[in-house]
Amino acid sequence: MMRQVTSRKPTTNKKKSAKKGRPKSTKKPIVTTEQDAERKKVKVLLVDDDKRIRESVSRALTLSNYHVLTAKCGQDTISLFEKERPQIILLDIRLPDIDGFEVLKEIHARDETVEVLFITGHGDMSLVISAMRAGASDFIPKPLQLEHIIESISLAEKRLQKKAQNASGLSIRTKPTKKVEVRAFGNLWMRCGEKVIVQHGWLSPKTRDVFKLLLINHRKLARTEEFYEVLWADTRRESAEIGLYTAISYIRRIFEPELSSAKDSRYVLNHSGGYELHLGATEHDYDYDVERFRNLCAQSRNSGGLESLRTAVELYTDDFLKDDVTLTPVIEERERLRDIYLNALVTLGRNDLAAGRLDEALYYSQKITKADLLYEAGYEIQIQAYLKQGYVAKARRVLENCREIYLEELGVPEPQRLAALLPQSI
Repeated sequence: MMRQVTSRKPTTNKKKSAKKGRPKSTKKPIVTTEQDAERKKVKVLLVDDDKRIRESVSRALTLSNYHVLTAKCGQDTISLFEKERPQIILLDIRLPDIDGFEVLKEIHARDETVEVLFITGHGDMSLVISAMRAGASDFIPKPLQLEHIIESISLAEKRLQKKAQNASGLSIRTKPTKKVEVRAFGNLWMRCGEKVIVQHGWLSPKTRDVFKLLLINHRKLARTEEFYEVLWADTRRESAEIGLYTAISYIRRIFEPELSSAKDSRYVLNHSGGYELHLGATEHDYDYDVERFRNLCAQSRNSGGLESLRTAVELYTDDFLKDDVTLTPVIEERERLRDIYLNALVTLGRNDLAAGRLDEALYYSQKITKADLLYEAGYEIQIQAYLKQGYVAKARRVLENCREIYLEELGVPEPQRLAALLPQSI
């Protein structure tokens, strides 16, 4: 059961009216109507098969000014999500019909921006790790404590605000002035003119894989031999040549539907040893999220400024071509990009920590541990930020989570230097 904590109460002004002769304040009183308060409420969906937990947590969150919905199983969760579209979901991993992982997958298939916080029991750390890697934003351990729940929801709200700001900025930057848009953080998505191609919208999986290799080598030569080695290793050479020719022809016609076989493509260029993809004549003709991410990171390194780095990390919405677990060049590129991303987050987190921007430092450090649960610097920045805010108990909880994850994943306790950050009395 949940430990009860007094709900937040509106403050009231107990002072008497001003003395005679004192000039009246020119400030207008702030009046908040019930309708305004209702409009500000965040919609939270609580999913747990235990009726007592649903009732107690729902009551406490309602008193804390959240609009709370409840569900007792996975199917109810999906149906309720379709109808109500909550921004934040508190989801028990263990449900009676379908498990929390399947529910998470179904929710994110409908809306990837939703914040899903897993509720976990003691001894579920291996499930927690799997959940975080599957796309969960955070986890809340049982027994549930309102203080911890409120804190986790507040952090989720801040992440939602960042996503909204990022989406707003992208919509301004990418109004249909560019002929080609490609998104490769997450699943592959492309728009060429009015035509949109999603993950499963290609002629064949092989055609999509050919495009991925061209994309990794954008504006560079993608060798013919690499296509054969990676995609047609166990196929006769004649069949491989036909397969590659068919894929290249299809990709060219995505960009240039009227292209005849006798003409050269402006987008997929022929070379003696392979092919070269050009998404546009100049960078002003197209928008490719991975290339923009790299350019912003390079700009930050060259100038020493951090604003371009802040923009860059918001472009990294998920791992590079995240569903592809077979193509070696994709996996290698994913690791390179993740390293750049993590280094950028550490730079931002440490800079904000040193400058006293502690909420920002926490935001970036939590992004670090979401991307890599074993990345030591993420826990270090979180612990230091909480200690600077005077929240020793929160710092200790970060260390305890780190310890459990290290024991589960590596069979060793957390790095000793993290424990040394906390006061000795703890």
